[in-house]
Amino acid sequence: MRLGFGALKDQQARADAAFKGNSFIPYVRLRDDGDIIQMRIMSECEEDMAAQQGVHSVMLSGEFHNVQSRTQSGKTRFSDILCSLEEDDAGELGGECPHCAADNKRSTKFMMWVYVYAIYHRAQSTDPKNQLPRGKLGAQTVYKEELNKFMVWQDGYYMTQMLESRVERLGTLTDRDYLITRHGIRGQQKVTRDLDGEDPTPLDQDIVALSADLPSLLAIATGSVTNLDGSGPPPEQAPTEEYSEVELPSFGGSESGGEATYDSVDDLPF
Repeated sequence: MRLGFGALKDQQARADAAFKGNSFIPYVRLRDDGDIIQMRIMSECEEDMAAQQGVHSVMLSGEFHNVQSRTQSGKTRFSDILCSLEEDDAGELGGECPHCAADNKRSTKFMMWVYVYAIYHRAQSTDPKNQLPRGKLGAQTVYKEELNKFMVWQDGYYMTQMLESRVERLGTLTDRDYLITRHGIRGQQKVTRDLDGEDPTPLDQDIVALSADLPSLLAIATGSVTNLDGSGPPPEQAPTEEYSEVELPSFGGSESGGEATYDSVDDLPF
């Protein structure tokens, strides 16, 4: 329990950062080689785990299409949309999916809510108006971009294996903070990501309470919800470049210029 008016102001500031700072649903993005994100997973693997840990969300997994669309400003963007084919008792997929009909390839991915404390960069921001504090993460010199907000974390097969091994050993994903490190320069090297768990710590109940109001992962995955308040894109309007992505500042060593395209999940900018 935290007492006093100062604690109340801290909680209100956290709520503002989690919801009011950006109404569009932000996704976890690690854009540069060596970027490290510090976060708390807020979705469990199964409903019984979620009930036991006292969290309000269960991870979603399935087949996703990487769908190309055009923003209002004319840029090309890609969104991961859940395949609408349904699996029967025999494990066979059936039904109708416009993206399957268009021969858009599928890949298996998961999606979950996380609370992101900060992203640590190897290089200082190239924006003189957005200089970041320098510090240490272990023995490494880093530049800290403090976020303190909910984000959707989505990844593929290899990260799924890392999570499965942790659940088998620990029985939960929400008992500690995690660090994810990106390895690989975008457009030049194959991108991989490491997952490191910190020491177990109790869940912050203020964050848990705020997470109860987060939109459904299924609604986000199907594209019907694009905003943290649970609303979707305007009718008959293509998603803008702001939907489903937070634009992070540019840092030394990163690419700049036109919109990039990605051929596989390992080349995505997170």
